[in-house]
Amino acid sequence: MNITIEHGPLLAALTSASAIAAQKSTNPAVGCVLIKAAGVEVSIESTDSVQALTVWVDGATDVNGTACINARTLLQAVKAIGGGPVNLSSAGRNRVKVSGGGT
Repeated sequence: MNITIEHGPLLAALTSASAIAAQKSTNPAVGCVLIKAAGVEVSIESTDSVQALTVWVDGATDVNGTACINARTLLQAVKAIGGGPVNLSSAGRNRVKVSGGGT
């Protein structure tokens, strides 16, 4: 999976999604966002087991895929990157590389 999304829309989507994602739960998956990429459509989903949110953003992917990533960690990484396109790519088993802003 290799997704490129503009920083502003991605940051807005992650801010909303991370507000929904549960911080303390016996199920660690509810502290994550589920990112699904297919062509130019990227969805970012989160839940706290009571309410759920799906946000669609424009992006580009060369390989369709799905990733479940800790919401707070991803939000912090995207905030640290700054402006410009952000790239989320598979980096081996159970790893996602977040890059952008000239990195």
